[in-house]
Amino acid sequence: MQALLLLLLSAPCKALAVEIKSPDGDIHWNTGEAAYSFLNKRGKRRSRKLPAFPKNGEWKRRLLFSKKDNFFCVLDERVEELGLHLGAPRGSAAAKMAVSESTLRLVRKSGSVVWKKKLRDRHFGGEGTKNEIPLQIAENGTLAVLLQDDGPLSKTRPVILVFDPRGREKLALNYTAWSRVDKLSLSSNGKRLAVRGLGRIPEKDTWGKAVGVYNLNDEGAWIRGVPKAESISALQINSDGWVCCVREGPVFFAFDPSGHREHIEAAEIRKRFGGRQ
Repeated sequence: MQALLLLLLSAPCKALAVEIKSPDGDIHWNTGEAAYSFLNKRGKRRSRKLPAFPKNGEWKRRLLFSKKDNFFCVLDERVEELGLHLGAPRGSAAAKMAVSESTLRLVRKSGSVVWKKKLRDRHFGGEGTKNEIPLQIAENGTLAVLLQDDGPLSKTRPVILVFDPRGREKLALNYTAWSRVDKLSLSSNGKRLAVRGLGRIPEKDTWGKAVGVYNLNDEGAWIRGVPKAESISALQINSDGWVCCVREGPVFFAFDPSGHREHIEAAEIRKRFGGRQ
């Protein structure tokens, strides 16, 4: 009995898998497993294999679902630490640099891969910089991704990419438009992208706190400065192009599809966006 107990204690520990479910509950995936399950049109649960991991290095996988279970995306990422005194007896623990290699796929609920892309590498350094890549997926399969270079001695350099359901690049923004991106939000129909952070404000030709919207079909856009805005976790854009929310003290503001600023009450937030954030 003691020998069995010692054997169990000395065995390598395996991280417990976490079950991830799509918003509608149709798709289930246990993190780290090679397959997922879904409900077919007859309501029967079926299993499908996910794409195989690359063979070189250690890769981490994430699945992201849209509000409707038509599509989901698979993000595989591998991080490799580089130079800057790594292993040196007097090197700073924070003086690290790393490069992130990632592959993104759009997958149908039934398991077929619609498209696959290798994303540009990210470079980052210092402590607390290994952030997950922010992703947004619309109901029609439009995808928005934020890639940010971030080093201990340099400013963040964000790149925003939007791909349509066929994998074609619809929008590419770099740090000449936004020097910091706090939040992204795609409308449910995939027609508009909202951005909040530090951006170049055209009307003043200066940088500052801003909210912007990009119409992905006609390439129109607007950006508005929000210098008094306080930190708020939510950013939403509905299918009509209304954007919520900016908070200044106890007051919330939204923007209409043309970028006009409107004071918005809690009841109106619930009506347009499904609840106060």
